[in-house]
Order: sequence, then structure tokens, then C-alpha cells
Amino acid sequence: MPSVAAIVLPSLAVLLKGIFARTLYTVHGFLCVWRLTDVKSDPTYWLATVPVLLLPIEMVITVAVNKTKGEWKWFCPSVFLCLATSVSAIYILEIELMNQRIDYTETKNLTSCDVESGDVHTNSTRLSDIHGLRIPLSLRDDYWVLALEQFLVCMIIVGRWFLPKGDMTREQLSTLLLVYIGIASTSWSLYGRDSRNRR
Repeated sequence: MPSVAAIVLPSLAVLLKGIFARTLYTVHGFLCVWRLTDVKSDPTYWLATVPVLLLPIEMVITVAVNKTKGEWKWFCPSVFLCLATSVSAIYILEIELMNQRIDYTETKNLTSCDVESGDVHTNSTRLSDIHGLRIPLSLRDDYWVLALEQFLVCMIIVGRWFLPKGDMTREQLSTLLLVYIGIASTSWSLYGRDSRNRR
């Protein structure tokens, strides 16, 4: 059995960077699922937070396996777990928003999904309170989805930038960040197809 002195841990800075990035991922995942449960009025959607709840376990495994490096070189399980929560919640929110538009155009006998200022879809909504926790932000339904999408894009890039780079050189890290920007822009373009129909 190895002694306590023989156990090598990453530096405090590496641990703090990892904790900060995973906190970003967790907050975004919870915001997405919180909004989803509000829109769908179904608490079973809270099960979608399971991937981000696995982030502390993922961090312990990553630290145990990579010891002084802090992170994996090319695959980042923390980003994968975050995307598993966020993308699925945002996708369901987009479908719900599309269904609201379709129902609205059918009830008003409209030929397009244009929204006027007095319409029901321009009402501001806020997140419901959870055990006394309140976020004082009120947005239109389509702006909620748009804000979550934009935060996802920024959070993927900034979160990976804060994660320890492990064995990567600066060139490899910049290449990886460019790949993450590509992933973010791809997801943005997928979400953007619906946003063109919002106008």
C-alpha cells in the first residue's frame, strides 16, 4: 500500500482550474434543465441533469489517472457530460417552441410564424423558484432558448480554456480550442436553422 507521501496529486492551480470549468458546465446544465422543466411543467425532466451530476466522479477519476497532468489530452469527458445535458435540453426546448409557433399560426390562420408585439409569444417569462432560489431574469420564450444556446457556445470554449492542458503544448491546445470553436459553430448552425424561422 503506497504511503500518503507517495501519492502524487496535481497542483492546487490545476485542481482549481478543473473545478472552475466543471462548475461552469454544471451551472449551464442546471439552467437548461431548469428552463426545460418550467416549460414542460414536468419534474421528471430533472433526470436530464444526471450527466452533469457525474462531473465530480469524472474529476476524481481524471485526477487519479492523470495525476500531475490534470486532464486527458484529446478527449474531455467533462465537456461530453455537459453537452449530454445541455444539448438535449435545448433541443427539446426548440421543439416545444416550434410546436407553440405551429399552434399559434393554426389558431390565428396565419401563413407565417411572424410574431407581433401584442402576441402571447412575446410575453416575458422567468424561471420558477426552486427551494427559495430565484434568478431575477425575465425573457421571452424564444430569447430564453437563444440565451441558453449562446451561453453553451461560449461555455464550451471558455471551459476548455480553463481546464488544465495536461501534456499538450501550446500549439496543441490552440488547435484543440479551434476544434472546440468548430464544434460550437456547428451546434450554433444547427440551432440557427430554427432561429431563421423565428422572424
